[in-house]
Amino acid sequence: MELEQWLDEYDIKKMVMRDLKYYLIGYKEEEDFNELFKDMDLDKVQYVFHSVAYVINEWHTSGDEKRKYISARVRLEYNDSVFAEYEAIYGLDGEGEDDYLRMV
Repeated sequence: MELEQWLDEYDIKKMVMRDLKYYLIGYKEEEDFNELFKDMDLDKVQYVFHSVAYVINEWHTSGDEKRKYISARVRLEYNDSVFAEYEAIYGLDGEGEDDYLRMV
């Protein structure tokens, strides 16, 4: 399956933005939420779809085994400045495998 075909089939932009929304709902309950978002007006944070990649990862694999997945990223911007990036990892079956938010 070609990457562009997979991206269209699963509507990657819609999928990653939906998953970011769910991530942030849970993240608001964590202690470091206020550290990352400080005194920001949350209504003014912009979520910009940044990139998507097909990844073949051989780290922590044995023999000919390779981990293959799709990585999608969204940048979080405030006052025209990027302050964080969300990354979601999807299996080739379209199921979410992992996600995280990191400061940049």
